[in-house]
Amino acid sequence: MKVVVIGTGVMGRNHIRVLREIPEVQVVAVVDRDLARAEEAGKPYGIRACSDAVQAFREHRPDAAIIAVPTERHHQVAMSAIEHGVHVLVEKPIASTVQQGEELVEAARRNRVVLSVGHVERFNPAVIELKRRMDAGELGRIFMIHSRRLSPYPRRIMDVGVAADLASHELDMMHYLTGSRGEIVGAAVSQVLHPTHEDIVFGVLRFASGVLGILDVNWVT
Repeated sequence: MKVVVIGTGVMGRNHIRVLREIPEVQVVAVVDRDLARAEEAGKPYGIRACSDAVQAFREHRPDAAIIAVPTERHHQVAMSAIEHGVHVLVEKPIASTVQQGEELVEAARRNRVVLSVGHVERFNPAVIELKRRMDAGELGRIFMIHSRRLSPYPRRIMDVGVAADLASHELDMMHYLTGSRGEIVGAAVSQVLHPTHEDIVFGVLRFASGVLGILDVNWVT
């Protein structure tokens, strides 16, 4: 399978490294608007670099693209890949707004390509085992899930707040574990360190299954 990696920040370089360890995958191009960064990321592996995603789609005709650009560019880049018939793995969150996310889902359906979001915790063996035990009834009846994720302040993330960056993991795991959708009953946010977005979120959710959820994420602990 031929893959292009778009975006050469921390996550993009992690994807390049991991893909190179999969025998069935050939990374045919690394893309970044800063060509020097793309060349730096691709050079250790002998991967061609370019600064234009559309050029990479047309020249290399990849089967799939991994999109690890800033969130504000997810919609534009992912939509371009989809319209070129390329399967997409986009880093979470899927897009900057719900509308943009829904547009990507509809475009993927229309073009018959796979659109996947990088919710890596869904593939965490501990989470998978917890889900198995819950479904098997080994843990009894679940009344409440308290999900906490704490992180040092990430100076590299400037275009979204902690809700999109960390709470997206927790919400996805809660939906997965309960097998039902949840509604946020109430939430409080605070901005302590980040110059433009929230960096503390506390939320209370109620799921269709009747389970209550407590969401506790921040970048300042």
